[in-house]
Amino acid sequence: AEIIVAEISSFQLDTIETFRPKISVLLNITEDHLDRYADFNAYVKSKGRIFENQEGGDICIFNASDNHIRSMAGNIRCRKIPFSGEEHLKGHKEYAKILNDRIDFNMETGIFSLYFSEIGIPGRHNIENVAAAALASLAAGGNTAGIRSALKKFRGLPHRIEHVAVIKGTEYYDDSKATTVDSVAKALEVFGRPVILIMGGRNKGSNFSLLKNTVVKHVKKLIVLGEAREEITASLGDIVETVSAESMEDSVNLAYGSAEPGDIVLLSPACSSFDMFTSYSHRGEIFRGAVETLKRNQ
Repeated sequence: AEIIVAEISSFQLDTIETFRPKISVLLNITEDHLDRYADFNAYVKSKGRIFENQEGGDICIFNASDNHIRSMAGNIRCRKIPFSGEEHLKGHKEYAKILNDRIDFNMETGIFSLYFSEIGIPGRHNIENVAAAALASLAAGGNTAGIRSALKKFRGLPHRIEHVAVIKGTEYYDDSKATTVDSVAKALEVFGRPVILIMGGRNKGSNFSLLKNTVVKHVKKLIVLGEAREEITASLGDIVETVSAESMEDSVNLAYGSAEPGDIVLLSPACSSFDMFTSYSHRGEIFRGAVETLKRNQ
């Protein structure tokens, strides 16, 4: 049978009438697109519409650690399979339980474990992504051997904490896909070394102040560019050294000038790209090009 895997945005869910996925997956809900929605609750409601037309024969896979998703789970009519830490799985016979070193899966078809050491992409958020993807695969008829094989080969997608280069002991990463505050926080938490963070673009209604605790913990210098640079500076400039850049090339050069061996230079914008670029991927390619030019000139 043919299987279609489709990523559906809240913009698309706003206009659905009969859309009914056989298997739905909802990873998390954090502030986004508040330049489009009246408030965060309206955005939450839009995301929840993915379950709207599902019936008893369908399956929904959801993050039970997310308060917003958990609050809507009671109204879901289909077979529910959560992933989470142990505290949110009570009452569920099927689930993926995220522990300190592994994910335990309990399904009608059997039980098995995936160890974090088998996952080749960084970050706690990617542990959750693997849990959700593996559940969806099993629900669609996949098997554990196929899941393990895929994880062994998969090394992430472009512009998602993507390693670009090492220059004089400093590592450069492209996380241009991080267009929300929450995604920037998750990216920063991946690194245990000082980060020079490049942020900015067109604000989508985000509250940059929510990054304060994470920035204090991880960021040694903040470089801002684009339309939102003044807003970001107003929110974070009093807790970390902050400088403004005129272009992506300027941002990379400023980061290089401040970097020491062992540091991380991370492009993770917390904004959309449309003030200066055609897309997040275009923004990431310009960053990569600037880093590669810098490396060639060493």
